[in-house]
Amino acid sequence: MSPLRDAFRKEAGRIWRDKAKAESLGLQLNEETITETILFHLAKQFQGGDLSVTPFTKPQEKANGADWEMWFMDGSKAVGLRVQAKRLFAKNGYASLTPNGPQTKTLISQSSDCYPVFVLYNDRATYKLKKPVCGCQNYRGLSYLGCTLASAYSVKHLKECNPTTLKPICIPWHCILCPVRSKPSPSLPEVVAGSINARAIGDGKLADPAEQRCNVISTPNLFRAHLENVANTDRSVYSAVSAMDEHNARLERYLEERELAGALLISRKGRD
Repeated sequence: MSPLRDAFRKEAGRIWRDKAKAESLGLQLNEETITETILFHLAKQFQGGDLSVTPFTKPQEKANGADWEMWFMDGSKAVGLRVQAKRLFAKNGYASLTPNGPQTKTLISQSSDCYPVFVLYNDRATYKLKKPVCGCQNYRGLSYLGCTLASAYSVKHLKECNPTTLKPICIPWHCILCPVRSKPSPSLPEVVAGSINARAIGDGKLADPAEQRCNVISTPNLFRAHLENVANTDRSVYSAVSAMDEHNARLERYLEERELAGALLISRKGRD
């Protein structure tokens, strides 16, 4: 699991540097550009091996949502996160992010079987804090603050949203891949759910302890079928292409029905 955690850490460092450099050149990288670049880098890195990383997005002309989903799967177990990305602006903070505002309410109400989170894109020129710290791995800071994560349930109870008020409820996003208990060989979804419950919403980060926790569920059939088709190399070329076309159409309908811009499927291979 550490290669995946290392990859998340690396992406945070890249954003920390590149976002600041782009703005020094007069370029404002938007959330969609940053997110698509992350998806590309992760998918490119994990080709083959024991991890499958599959991104899929809607055709640009059909895009009608800004949220995306990350699914962490291990055979029949899964955890899904519905993600809304927010970039940090030098003058306007996280712009439209407000504590119980329409975007926060919608993210929670549309999360369905996923856990709703905000992923915040920061850079070394704009983000002036030295926290949240990474307490689960000996990564060098502060570039891991390029991507931080907060539960939407925690955000909605704040009085306002800025780096200082968000700091106590945020974690570096790679921390969701750091196991929190000594259970032997935990599944990937168990690691993610356990870390979110302990780090992102634990230690008093939720104003209401009864608020929803992040739970491991059964892997959705659509995703299991898609990953099986991706892994199946024994078909004829025609049947393989036909099967993928059918699954791609189903995935596109899934994005449309859930008003998503895209999704990232991360699965540990060879387990059930």
